[in-house]
Amino acid sequence: MVLTSTSSAHTDKQVQKTNDYSSVSKCSTAAAGYVTDEFMEHFVAKKARRTPLINRGYYVREKSIQTILLDFLAEASRSSINGECSNVPRPMVNIVVLGAGYDTLFFRLHSSQRDTMDQLDLRYIEIDFEDVVRNKLSNIQSKDKMLSLLKGFSEPRISQNPPCVINSSAKGKYLLVGMDLRENADFTALCTELNIDRFVPTFILSEVVLTYLEDNHVLRILSACSETFPSSVSLNYEQIQPNDPFGVIMMKHFTKQGTPLMNVPKYVSADSHQRRFNSTGWTSSVALSVSEFWHRFITVEERKRVDTLEPFDEHEEFVEKCRHYVIALAANGSFSQTFLRKYQSIQNPVKASVSSIATTVMSGYFPLYGHASAVVNLPAPDGTVLRAVIIIGGICATGEPKALTNESPLVHHSIMRSRQVENCLIVVGGRTSPGKPNTSFYALDFGIDALSGKITFSVQKGEKRALLNSESGCIRCQTVDLLEGDVSLAVQSSQREEEGSLMDYFKCDLTRDGVGITQIPLSFNHPARLSSITRWGSIKVLLSGGWQEGAAISAVQVYDGEEWTSLCDLAYPRFGHTSHVVDDRFLVLVGGVSHLTEELPDVAVLDLSSKEQRHFTLDLPPNSQRSDYMLFNHTSNLLTGEDGSSRIWIMGGGGNCFSFGSHFNAHPLTFDVAGVLI
Repeated sequence: MVLTSTSSAHTDKQVQKTNDYSSVSKCSTAAAGYVTDEFMEHFVAKKARRTPLINRGYYVREKSIQTILLDFLAEASRSSINGECSNVPRPMVNIVVLGAGYDTLFFRLHSSQRDTMDQLDLRYIEIDFEDVVRNKLSNIQSKDKMLSLLKGFSEPRISQNPPCVINSSAKGKYLLVGMDLRENADFTALCTELNIDRFVPTFILSEVVLTYLEDNHVLRILSACSETFPSSVSLNYEQIQPNDPFGVIMMKHFTKQGTPLMNVPKYVSADSHQRRFNSTGWTSSVALSVSEFWHRFITVEERKRVDTLEPFDEHEEFVEKCRHYVIALAANGSFSQTFLRKYQSIQNPVKASVSSIATTVMSGYFPLYGHASAVVNLPAPDGTVLRAVIIIGGICATGEPKALTNESPLVHHSIMRSRQVENCLIVVGGRTSPGKPNTSFYALDFGIDALSGKITFSVQKGEKRALLNSESGCIRCQTVDLLEGDVSLAVQSSQREEEGSLMDYFKCDLTRDGVGITQIPLSFNHPARLSSITRWGSIKVLLSGGWQEGAAISAVQVYDGEEWTSLCDLAYPRFGHTSHVVDDRFLVLVGGVSHLTEELPDVAVLDLSSKEQRHFTLDLPPNSQRSDYMLFNHTSNLLTGEDGSSRIWIMGGGGNCFSFGSHFNAHPLTFDVAGVLI
């Protein structure tokens, strides 16, 4: 990750700092148990524990690269056995890493994949700036654990064709080359200088490297690789999708730190990366997003293992991170015939028209996410009624509110209405940290002060009790107040994928001692997590979308108090959205995220009778940007006016954007429901 995009020495240094940051993150990922890497700590001056979101991001990055590389090595070995290199006792293979930085892949392969490495005659070549190579060599030579795998190094030597500094291990299996690829990408001459057979199977890796280079340099490098290695696979891992809300934050982050992503504005999608490979002489190419790789190639057992490592509930943010990185593969020779097939994207564009809906940006400032909200009608002293949207909890950009608890902010909780006291809201579920579910109930009684005219509230705290029966705790809670039976249905997403969503009925009673809760457990779970629920009629509940087996799902299901039945599938799978039933006929979905590479429409409308669907993007005023709003971790409320018209209000939203910073939607959005009904 340490090649730059301009000739500026300052920019070179800034880009090289990304190597230091990534090294710390990779070290954190190993320390948390995601990967096995006993070597990276030797390249880190000061260790730091990264957030679970960053750890997962670096895990899937390392996992995807190693999965494809091991697949390549197995294929190269089979090809040699079948006769391509039958005169060689052990199959000869090259691995060329462009902009390797302090990556430890060579050492990890020889440590964790020893049997595979012993069967190969491997030449491993890393290319980077001379000072980076020099620092890496110094670290390797001072650590017996790494040096023992190499049997020492010969003295560095200087080459004039191409201009570079070569550091070779004692047996020439591991070569560190100090060279600026912007100035010289003559790989044929380099192979001659290194005594490397360029005709044997070769794997070329560029891991978040080419993105820092200007396009003319990248095209020359890709063309040179294709021309030099006739039997090869090239893997490029870098960012895509710069124009949606997450992508805009990503691009601003790299620009702010002085390392602009030079190629992302031109190569915005997986398809464009495939076309770039095709234009530079490669025989065949494929490309898929990291989100697609996650749900197709990370096994259920492995995802379960990852779930046990750290408490985690930033699934929307993780999917967004994965959507914004691409795995682009190209191949020459026999590898172009079969090797790439399994990595061909199987995502087909959704064939649905998308319209726009006029949207108003309100003046209120509510930069928060993970909150809950509800509408109350408060009688004022003058006899009028004030309709207000009450926002409770959440993480706020202006400071972390500690309402209700004396700990961290309460997030991902839900609100039930009291049947006994008007304008009394009961807060249930959620968590104060990813590993600490909220086990208390709170009753908030709202009113209007007769003298000041301001909204007031009082809080009663109920008993502590473990909600539901999840051993791992629940990360999200949603409730639906049913009109019959005086109960609410709670659906809570478990920490663990295999537990899905857990369901109970609750009945709340207000007493002098606080909030009393009667819990009526149900005997089954719902297999998906992070779905949206809303009431349909008096007792039916609609559950839409969700997160299951590493991907968003499309299912819309109905619960009638006894069983779930399937209603239909959505055109766009999504989770983390909100939903409302309008006129007892239309299901309106707002926001959410999807594992699909293409951008998700902001609003979907389903006719519950005909099953017809429509899709919309929010059309904001000219002085506002759609990219300023992330539609997850938000709430939405359906408000009906005196004239019978209805509007949906979207409050808050946003989240952590991997290592790029946090985003908060600053202002509420609202649109007329009539404009989206079928």
